[in-house]
Amino acid sequence: VASIDLEEGGYTTKRDVDAVLRQGMLEDPALRAFVLTNLEQRRISKDDDGKNNEVPLRWKIHWEGIVQELDSIAGFDVHDRVMDDSASDDATEIISQQQQQHDMQ
Repeated sequence: VASIDLEEGGYTTKRDVDAVLRQGMLEDPALRAFVLTNLEQRRISKDDDGKNNEVPLRWKIHWEGIVQELDSIAGFDVHDRVMDDSASDDATEIISQQQQQHDMQ
């Protein structure tokens, strides 16, 4: 999913992205539907030449951050550790920082 380039791909609707996901990337309809809930369709403004100023679609979540931390996410076992407030605060801070970086792009 992180490899889908919304800007260069020319996707304008969630249906466009769904078609790409369906072609071998995510065949499970329920999983595709979940992923597509994280795709935001934005209103497009046009410049003086009539060209779109923005990409019509944007991920609400920071896929690159999830991919980078996937080993940590997948390896976390809630049964092996008790999560105290400081661990929760640390995780929240990391996610917040990654989202801020994503939003600035």
